Amino acid sequence: MEKRNLTLDEAYQLAREDIITRDPASLTTAYSEHLGPLERAFKFLKEKSATTR
Repeated sequence: MEKRNLTLDEAYQLAREDIITRDPASLTTAYSEHLGPLERAFKFLKEKSATTR
């Protein structure tokens, strides 16, 4: 597998897809335990990267 640097958006999408495909039957649990924190972290990182440029 070729290694490459991901953009923040690509990393977010891959993580989100991985969480959803693990157990699509329990998306409520997946959201509260994983997707919600992932989205908050992504938003924080996007804001930080915008202010450091």
